[in-house]
Order: sequence, then C-alpha cells, then structure tokens
Amino acid sequence: MSAHVLQDELFSTFDPRERLDNQRSRLDETLAALDEHRLLNTAPNALIDYFIAAYRIEPPALRRHEWQAETDDHADFEGNAASHRLDIDIPFDGDAEWFGAQAGPWTGTSGAVRISGQSLILTFEIKRGAEQAARALIDREVNEIEKALAWIRQEVAAYNDSLSAIVETVINTRRTRLLSHQALAQTLGIPLHKRSDGPLARLTPPSREQLFPELPPMVHGPDLPEPTLSRDQHEQIVETLQNAITLLTYSPSLFATWNEAPLRNYLGIALNGQFERPETIEPFVPIGYSALGLRHGERIACLADCLFWKNAEAYREQLDYLLAHPLSREARLILLVFHRGQRLTRTINDVRAQNRAHPAYQEAPEGQPEHGSEVTLRLPDDPMRTVRLTTLVFKAPKAQSNVTAPHRKPHRKAEPNRTQIGFDF
Repeated sequence: MSAHVLQDELFSTFDPRERLDNQRSRLDETLAALDEHRLLNTAPNALIDYFIAAYRIEPPALRRHEWQAETDDHADFEGNAASHRLDIDIPFDGDAEWFGAQAGPWTGTSGAVRISGQSLILTFEIKRGAEQAARALIDREVNEIEKALAWIRQEVAAYNDSLSAIVETVINTRRTRLLSHQALAQTLGIPLHKRSDGPLARLTPPSREQLFPELPPMVHGPDLPEPTLSRDQHEQIVETLQNAITLLTYSPSLFATWNEAPLRNYLGIALNGQFERPETIEPFVPIGYSALGLRHGERIACLADCLFWKNAEAYREQLDYLLAHPLSREARLILLVFHRGQRLTRTINDVRAQNRAHPAYQEAPEGQPEHGSEVTLRLPDDPMRTVRLTTLVFKAPKAQSNVTAPHRKPHRKAEPNRTQIGFDF
C-alpha cells in the first residue's frame, strides 16, 4: 500500500473550526433538500441515525498499545553502520484527513511522518551509540502527536454532540408540517367500529371513548403512510378473541373436536359480530387455513392466527409463514396457541424463547402477558418495516377425552348503545 507523506502537512493544513462550519452547512442544505416522500416514508429514528452517522466526524485516535518498530542500518563511506533508521508503525482509528487539522501550539516533529492505510508511521535516524535515548525521543514525539489529536477531538466533540438535536429538530418539524395537511391525515385511519349491539357485549368492559388511529413510524418506500391500529384498538381485538375463547371453554366436548380451521371460523364470527367497517359487513376475512385478516388495500393491518401446539419447531415455521404475508407497516400480529396437555408453563416458556430467538426479533416491552409473549419483529423483506407480535397460550381440552366445563362467570347485563370504536379507513 502506498504511503502519503505528511511531513509538511501534519496539523497545519486547514482550520478545524472552519471545516466544522462547512460540514454543518452541508448538513443543513441536505436536510432542507430532503425529498418529502423519503421524509414521510422512512422511520424517523432511522433517518435521524443515518444523518448523524453520515455527518459525524471521527478524528484519529492512536492505538499506541499496538505499535511496532522496524530497524534498518545505514552505513558510512567505509561500510560501517553509522546510524539506525527506526520506523514506528502506530495503528489508528478515525479519519486520516484530520491529521492535517491545525492543532493549537503544534511545534512539529523531528522525524519523518507518513500515512499508510490506517497506520501512522514515524521514521527516526538514531545515531550509533545513541540507542539508549531512542525510546525517550519516540515517547516525546508520540506524546506531542497525541496532545495535538486530543485538542482536535475536543473541537470536534462539540460539533458531534450537536448533531442529534439539529437533525431531530429539522426532521420532526418538517414531518409534523407535512402530516398536518388534512388530505394526508384522512388516509391514515381504519374505519372499524365496535357494534353497539354486539352479542359478546356482556363479556366486554364498559363503554370507551372513540379511538383514533395513530401515526406509525414511517419506513422506506415510495407510498404514503399506511394505516395502523392503535394500541387501544389492538387490545379491543385481543379482548374480543379472549372472550370468544372463554365462551368456547363452556362447550369442551365441542372444543375438543376442533382443529385450526373451525376455530378460525368461530373466532371470525366473534370478531365480525363486534366490529364493523363502513364499506363491508365482514371486516375480518379468512386468510389461508388458520388465520383472519383485517385488510386495507393489498396490505394486512391485523392478522390473527390459530395454532394447536406441537413443538417449538412447528411454532417457528408458523411464525415464518405469517411474516411472509403482505403486512402493513406497524401491523398487529396475534398468534393464538392452544395447548392440549399438562405442561402449559413449558409451552409458554418455549413460545417466549422462540420469539426472542427469531432472526427478525427487535425488542420486547418490559411488561409481558402472563400467558404469552409480546415482541416487535422486523419483516424479512423490509428491515425498516416492523410488526408487533402478541402470542397468547390457552389450555384446550384433549380430543376424545372426558372433559368438564370450567366454572362459569356470572352473567352481566348487556349494555346497549355502546360508543362506536373504530379505525377510520
């Protein structure tokens, strides 16, 4: 690798403060010119992280503990070794260009300086008989270089520390202004409403305020933001599914004969009996053998699936199958696992382990369901597109066995004229 000689350029080429001002100006210009579609369709945190990484400056930092030395004898006219040429190779991290930044009271070095890749090479001529003083000379020169680099890092640190606030303010301000337009806001809802006369009303909580869709984090793509369910809307769907399963446990002989398909159909009746959309009487439609989906265009905003537990491998395969569907950004994935056996706790632990070990796993909230798991996953076809997976594990009666119904809860009077709760798209 060729080496770049720095003898006359070391800490003397450019004013670091002027260079930092120019870098900040370029950042401002780039943010101001950022395409609106890119701005709206990229997750804000990812976009902020990108610009911070792109415009952050990393001045050199010597890895002094890894330095190496090479020697070569120089002969006089009579062929005797008159001096030693000593090369000190010091690896460094950071941008080599900043070795040229003017650094306070830099007085220069007595050795030759060059850059080769990510190594700073200092060359000294050590006269014969002066070997004992060589180490002190080298330490003194390297100490001066490190002192100059420390001065540069201090100048750059203030700039780097300001990047996050600058980028975050500009991006969030522009996004807020764009998303405030009425025409765009009207495209973000899911018009799914709670029926006022739902047959499962006796198992549902008191009337709630109307829910409005919340803007999801946008991801990279050419389209406008996609609809998403709020957490309250998601909890309403989960609650309806849990209530329907509770009703089913009162008929264990029937429950024991079902597999995923009839169970899916039954839960579809429960969901469509509780929720409505203006343009269709059937908001949740069958998808595949065991799932129900709430569609918006070609995307699925909510996907609920039934699975009778076999083993961890089968669970993982089913999860991969569900993630392959055209899920919308910030989609809600609900996986209902039914366990026919005595080791319910082991199944719950297996589910939690599988979710966290999945390659698409991103994070999990601190509060986890008592009989399940909740995690955020990144979709395989688009790492910037995330889904929230809620897995709930239920005990199911064994097929062809003597089963008894659980203790029934007291009936509650149905509550008429419940407030409609909806997703406005």
